[in-house]
Amino acid sequence: FYPLVSKEADAYKRLLDTAKKMAEEGVKVRATVVTDALYDLILFLTHSFVRPIDTELYGLKHKHVSVRDDPKSLLLTIPNGKTGFRHTNTMSGAVSVYKRIVERNTELNGPDDYLFFPSYRNRASAKRIAQRLFNELLKRCDLKGNPVFEYSHSLYSLRHTAICMRL
Repeated sequence: FYPLVSKEADAYKRLLDTAKKMAEEGVKVRATVVTDALYDLILFLTHSFVRPIDTELYGLKHKHVSVRDDPKSLLLTIPNGKTGFRHTNTMSGAVSVYKRIVERNTELNGPDDYLFFPSYRNRASAKRIAQRLFNELLKRCDLKGNPVFEYSHSLYSLRHTAICMRL
């Protein structure tokens, strides 16, 4: 959000930097090791506007993603989102994230494989693991609570970040 906020106060940059650092250090949250997948999940959410819910982010499969060139974006098919069926275009930053996901999960990137936490067929488990990792990240960044508005941040906060960035 620089120059709207000072570089020192840029919470989004701090979040991304700390996610990278946690992956480099191989931080464990319960039995799950933090990898670059957490960093990519954050970027994907802020470049795609999808909701971090079972039927949207955690329901996305490779067959629901098409890479577009003009303009550079992903066309996502959300078969059963909060508001029903829809197509959504991402910002260009989601394209490189998607390519990293495909490269990272070479054995789990068939049309019916999930984008995030593909080894977990139970999507509620995948969602809980993502929430745990993100909550640990928020603690390390000292961003869990928002003292001004008195609420706690969550993965859903990234959808609001995405909308603010787009505006």
